[in-house]
Amino acid sequence: MKKLKRFTSFVLSAFLICLSLISCADGGNEGKTTEPNSEEETKQAVSPVIADGIMIVGTGMSAAPFTFGDENGYPAGFDIAMINLIGSRLGVDAVIEPADKDDPISSLGSFIEVVISALPIDESNDKVDFSKAYYTSKQVALVASGIDDITSAKSLGGKNVGARPGYAPLLAAQEVDAKVKEYGDCKAAAKDLIDGKLDAVIVDKSIANALLKEHGSKLKAADGVKLEDVGYGIALPKGDKALAAAVNDAIDKIISDEQGGAYKNINKQFLEISR
Repeated sequence: MKKLKRFTSFVLSAFLICLSLISCADGGNEGKTTEPNSEEETKQAVSPVIADGIMIVGTGMSAAPFTFGDENGYPAGFDIAMINLIGSRLGVDAVIEPADKDDPISSLGSFIEVVISALPIDESNDKVDFSKAYYTSKQVALVASGIDDITSAKSLGGKNVGARPGYAPLLAAQEVDAKVKEYGDCKAAAKDLIDGKLDAVIVDKSIANALLKEHGSKLKAADGVKLEDVGYGIALPKGDKALAAAVNDAIDKIISDEQGGAYKNINKQFLEISR
């Protein structure tokens, strides 16, 4: 599949070069100077990622209910449903593959072309670009039962805090002066919290509720900790403006399509059941 996509990209590039040579032979538009509309050109351009009708998507499968393995071990969750909707809008098949569960973004650029895995949009990441937010995540701080000294965001100062990959700069921007350890696997973070290796774990509300259901009386939410919402985005190849424009347009249309209701339906299917 990887070779097929490379061959397709080669053929597409050769075709574009031929067109350029033909244009030069004809003299082009001599005497005319036209300023290109870069935004319009970006919208009309086709990324090599989707040019062959296939988009290979990586996901960590370790942040239920956004991404997890179903009873047969296949990728499932809100993120999987969302990327399939995006693929339909783009006219491509979204082929889902497991990514590194501890650091999903690190899988991008092998044969995996985009990554969706409950990833906070991290503008400081200089290795990838992010789509616009496809979901706005409300943050919850989990602590071990019996812990009463974490009552606000400020009280996290100096504490050992577990969080999803990409959260560290976001928490620093909110002046949360904690010692942040990033976890791709939310269950591993919960285990370390229960075992006393962490003082708190910050996750999305739906993820928190899933962990609370699993661990019963061992964990609780620190309701006094108020944190800013976080936008979840799709990690894209750095500099692929055509792909970013196409994906962002698809996200806009999916979220705004109240008549079709697909976005509302996947929210209800995967996220409301965990609340």
